Amino acid sequence: MKKLYRAAGILLSALLLFSCATTKKTGTSAADQAANLDDELPFVSKPCVDNETINVYQSGKILQKYDALPASFTDAVVFECQSEYYYKNQTNTSVYELIYLGVELLDNLNISEPLEQNTPFAKSSAEKLRLICRTKNLDTYLVSTSTAIPKKYKGYYYYMPGMLLNTTMKYLDFASIEEFSYEWLYHHTVEEDPADPDWAPGASSVRWNAYIKTALPSYPQLLEKPFSYSGVPMESSTVIEYKGIPFEFYFQPGFKQYLEDECKPGDQVYFYVFVDSCNYFSKSYTAYVRDFSTVSPEEIIEERIKMIKERESGKDAK
Repeated sequence: MKKLYRAAGILLSALLLFSCATTKKTGTSAADQAANLDDELPFVSKPCVDNETINVYQSGKILQKYDALPASFTDAVVFECQSEYYYKNQTNTSVYELIYLGVELLDNLNISEPLEQNTPFAKSSAEKLRLICRTKNLDTYLVSTSTAIPKKYKGYYYYMPGMLLNTTMKYLDFASIEEFSYEWLYHHTVEEDPADPDWAPGASSVRWNAYIKTALPSYPQLLEKPFSYSGVPMESSTVIEYKGIPFEFYFQPGFKQYLEDECKPGDQVYFYVFVDSCNYFSKSYTAYVRDFSTVSPEEIIEERIKMIKERESGKDAK
């Protein structure tokens, strides 16, 4: 399969390794079948000490009624969660169940209202906490955040909850720069009346995610004085213009080489960036590059969905 974007090699390797790890002889007893299913499901897990307090990882509401879980899912708590994402120039909402395994609810916990992230809600009842998501239909957002192929079992897709992992690239968390009007962008780069609550002299914090499709003007240049942003080292930079507005892109170590290996000046590239601030004097934005691709985020996700459906064909557990 042709590598469509830089992270694709990592993604495909993860999918293939996952598939290989689950091709094993299936036992016939109920216990064997449960063990085999657990081996195939894409859990995220962490070790726990006895009675360790467990906090909410994703804001949501604990469900008191839900469809049956696999028999091996013991000491389970099921949350209904929502995540907003950008897809095909629209803001969408993904609704899914996030399942915690190996936990027992705290006494006197009010479960009638949604619980916010980091709220203590349970104690560990096993040596490790396991988490997994599920939906009845194949979910675009969950596919986009998972680096393991989802498993379909008895009418549900089970996904690795990649949205909880800092190492997962979440392409659909980035809106196209086209969603921000030129007027809105320009407003932040010109000196306004100090009475305006958004005005500040010199530089102003803006802080938003976006992806920018652009022709690569040149390769990043190494910084004379490398620095760190939020603990992440920055090694090189280049200037990208969008509708005449300069964006100073800063890259982590390795990105310069990746671009040189996979793109040439003039190629169309999608940069996924965190825009941190704008400068009134240079009338420019400062942005930190999270990743890049040579195809759109929609194409990335459509390729994953196509792969999932091809692998799923004829293998659905009834």
